Amino acid sequence: MEQERLAHEKEEKEKAEKAKKMKEQFGDATSQWEKDKTEMQNIAVQDKKQGQEQAPQQNQQNQQPDAGQGGANEPVAVAQ
Repeated sequence: MEQERLAHEKEEKEKAEKAKKMKEQFGDATSQWEKDKTEMQNIAVQDKKQGQEQAPQQNQQNQQPDAGQGGANEPVAVAQ
């Protein structure tokens, strides 16, 4: 029984050392995940803002008639 206890303690010690090595080698990834998450959210917000800025510009371009197009016989909408 003593041998079993010693073998068990040895296994536990090896597991603890292995876990410590892994943590030292790879570090705590939680902080990196948080940084990446924040960066991705910032990029998404910037993309959304750019999309909103481009949409009004496109609407303005679509509303302005091109010179040379449209004849004199076409009806013109008048805002009242």
